[in-house]
Amino acid sequence: MVAQSTVSTMPATTPNNGSSVVTFEINANLPIFITGMTNVFSAASGTTGPVEIWYRLGGVLPTGQTTPSVTTANGWVLAYSTTATSAGNLAAAAIPFGSTMIALPGNQPIGVCINATGTLGSRYMSWVTGTPSSFTDGSVTINTMPNGFGGTLTSFIASRAFCGSITYIPQAPCAGSPTAGSSVASSSAVCPLQNFSLSLSGAVGAGGLTYQWQTATSSTGPWTNITGATSALSTVSQSVNSWYRCEVTCAASSSSAFSTPIEVTMLPNLPGGTYTIGSGGTYPTFNAAFAAAACGVSGPVVFQVLSNSAPFNEQITVNEIPGMSTTNTITIKGNSNTLTFAASNVNERHTLHLNGADFLRFEDLIVEASGSTAGWAVRLSNNANNNTFKRCLIKTNETLTSSNFAAFTLTQSPTAANGTQSGTASNLLIDSCQIVGGYYGLCLNGAGLNMGSRPSNNTVRYSSVSNFYFYGIYVYGQDNLTLEYNDINRLSRSTVSTCYGIYNYGRSPGLKINANRIHDLGGIQGTTAFTGYLLYLSTTTGTAASPVLIANNAIYNINNLGNTVYGIYLLSTDTVDVLHNTLDMNASTGTGTATVYGAYVSGTMNQVNFKNNIIQIASSGTGSKYGLYNASTTALINSNYNAIRFALNVGGSNNFIAARSVSVTYPSLVGWTAATGRDANSISSDPIFNNVLV
Repeated sequence: MVAQSTVSTMPATTPNNGSSVVTFEINANLPIFITGMTNVFSAASGTTGPVEIWYRLGGVLPTGQTTPSVTTANGWVLAYSTTATSAGNLAAAAIPFGSTMIALPGNQPIGVCINATGTLGSRYMSWVTGTPSSFTDGSVTINTMPNGFGGTLTSFIASRAFCGSITYIPQAPCAGSPTAGSSVASSSAVCPLQNFSLSLSGAVGAGGLTYQWQTATSSTGPWTNITGATSALSTVSQSVNSWYRCEVTCAASSSSAFSTPIEVTMLPNLPGGTYTIGSGGTYPTFNAAFAAAACGVSGPVVFQVLSNSAPFNEQITVNEIPGMSTTNTITIKGNSNTLTFAASNVNERHTLHLNGADFLRFEDLIVEASGSTAGWAVRLSNNANNNTFKRCLIKTNETLTSSNFAAFTLTQSPTAANGTQSGTASNLLIDSCQIVGGYYGLCLNGAGLNMGSRPSNNTVRYSSVSNFYFYGIYVYGQDNLTLEYNDINRLSRSTVSTCYGIYNYGRSPGLKINANRIHDLGGIQGTTAFTGYLLYLSTTTGTAASPVLIANNAIYNINNLGNTVYGIYLLSTDTVDVLHNTLDMNASTGTGTATVYGAYVSGTMNQVNFKNNIIQIASSGTGSKYGLYNASTTALINSNYNAIRFALNVGGSNNFIAARSVSVTYPSLVGWTAATGRDANSISSDPIFNNVLV
């Protein structure tokens, strides 16, 4: 009997994170059979669930890819499926192999993916420099980096290290005539030039075997060797219907055998035209329609959803579709029908996910995430560019307070709706839509403070963002983002909290926040005290050529009662113009002893112009109130031509037109101007609003 050997990554790798999958690479200096594996699972000890083991010859990443795509089209083979039992989220648990052995060749990197999507989940380590990443017994090496990924099968996260082990035996040397078995293709029909894998079923593995795949236009030949296809598992592509077989040769005996041939046919592009979705239509479901377009389109396509269809209970992921362009687009005309999904897996919480899909247009469609644990109605990732949402209702839960909910998000992560998320989407247009509910209403994530490649030229206009819990619009470092003519409110939300109407962080060349309305954030009752950051900009910087513009926005009817409120909050901003905005803090804003700030300025300020704005405070509370508050006594913004006043019915006596910290305050505009030279042309007259509700 051949002795088994085990290579483990633990305890050097410590499980401190997790989701559904983990990848790593094996490199052996001889052909081996994998006879066992262990892995750390997320679920509680004793929990059972499904596990898949995939492998790919050549490593985790094909040439040109930066994140894995664990599909047969990318050369991955589903080697084994079983059920495992968790030993808890800190201990490696055996993946039962029984008599199964996975044959792997030597002297090349082999990518491995353990998929525990479902009840188990995979744990792994968030790898940092200095942690060991290579583990060997001299014959077989496990490399957790640089191609260690976690996350899910549709959304991988880099720098995640496998926590577990592999057990193997060497393959015995071949002798006599080999057994080649039957040819197996990962797909029986493929798109033009789509990668797919060829493998062998029933072949007997041994040391000293060589493999050469061949192709022909008929099952009887003539056969031609495929360049580079010299492994038992090989990745190929084709542009015509083709047959395949493998020549297996034992070097010791110089004997060869051929596998039984298999045919792989071609799938056509979807011709341009109009198709229907729904019962009795061209395609019964959204998934069926997008499957028909998976090989590409040869012209503009319209998917017309049949009127008055029953809700489509589907979870949809649309990957990149070949042939899409400014001309060859796909338009989904929803006709006010509903696409809904109640996600039970927090790692797959979307209803509609555009995963690198471009040039899609959604019109008049209701997209709903109806789950009670987590729910994102719409998610865009992996440079899903040039997409449009027009007159759509996009919604998630309106009552729960968990951050697991977002109506619309641009994120690379399957579980984080916000934060640094480069490569999400550019040239996105959200026009005349309703975005409803969630901890986050709309998340437009980007690169934060990092420049270089980042999301750009996204536009949200003529839309409403309502009934969110914490963030209305959350932005994290994009170029040339436009937010204009939008309405942000919590008019009919029952549970409210601290909130940000519009939140922007990071470098933001060309950012334009124009003509938006932020109002009625107190919920359906309007009597809840909450802290409000109505228009919040932190470390927001423009450039001389592309300054940040905050203009023509209206903030009113906040109704936050007895907590602090900030109309406009500027923290360490640079090259920003704040022009022609209206901030009306009514009697129900900042009641009791709460502090009210019309505009709050703090940190380093360079080239910040604050001009032609109206700030009126009518709060009935007795707390301090500031029209224009500078946290520094010296770092003042360029303010002028503003109207800053307190209404006649304003409460309390600590009411200051402007301030330089809490200790240097100015009750009158004249005193402020005399001391600082700022606002020389500003006034304190009644703005005489025509109708604050319009």
